[in-house]
Amino acid sequence: MKHFKQILSAAVVLACVLYGAAQWYFSAPEPQVDLDVHYIDVGQGDAILVVCNGEAMLIDGGDNGAEDILPDYLSRQGVTKLDYIVATHPHADHCGGLDAAARSVDLGTVYTSCLDYDTKSFRDFIGTVEQKGGTLTFPEPDSSFDLGGATVTVLGPRTYNVPETWNNASIVLRLVYGDTSFLFTGDMEQEEETELLEAGCDVSCDVLKVGHHGSRTSSGYRLLYEAAPTAAVISCGTDNDYGHPHKQALERLNDAGVSYIFRTDLQGSIVFHSDGTDLTYTTEYNNDWN
Repeated sequence: MKHFKQILSAAVVLACVLYGAAQWYFSAPEPQVDLDVHYIDVGQGDAILVVCNGEAMLIDGGDNGAEDILPDYLSRQGVTKLDYIVATHPHADHCGGLDAAARSVDLGTVYTSCLDYDTKSFRDFIGTVEQKGGTLTFPEPDSSFDLGGATVTVLGPRTYNVPETWNNASIVLRLVYGDTSFLFTGDMEQEEETELLEAGCDVSCDVLKVGHHGSRTSSGYRLLYEAAPTAAVISCGTDNDYGHPHKQALERLNDAGVSYIFRTDLQGSIVFHSDGTDLTYTTEYNNDWN
């Protein structure tokens, strides 16, 4: 099991002596070295920035409200090029802010599971990519690519047939950096989970991005036991209309022995750092959203 420890992050220098007993030290996160995975607080949606040794990938971009958040977040991390953008599926809470992110930086490869989805959010994203001379590409299942020393493998979707729900056509990625690993699931529900497992996909991970914002339709027992994550991250909005995360999903995470469960609605943005051996994390509350 990887070693996890918490680094408390804040803009104050020192808080001290309560009843003369102890001192608490708060510091900003250290500059990015090796691998950082940012689960960005974008309210009810997903946006994950992965930075590894100077190369960057953005997985999803929240809803349209994230257009005001993502360019600034990328700038603060020193990201001037997104080597990869991954739109896991075309729902607005995953692609709504991607057009603003794409406009703010240079673009590399853009992956999507869909080319034709008739919503303004998705059309705006496609239009921005085309205006910048980019093209949208379907990633092949079981293919892989490098990101600054990390290896990213495409697990799903296994096919690109239009499903009843686009959730089960989510692009699912597994990232390995040294001895540490992450699983990114989009809005994958138990139907796609079963497809991946029946195909023999390696879903093992240290950190799981919980599918579909902690919905009861995702995070089935089989996936959780085969993934065996030490930590799980749920991206959802405060007091959201869907009741995410659902009680059933939280119970399954606990039953599967997940030691650390993080929620962006409670803790804000969550950043994991890996040196290839150990994982540490910071949390940063986003007052613009909550």
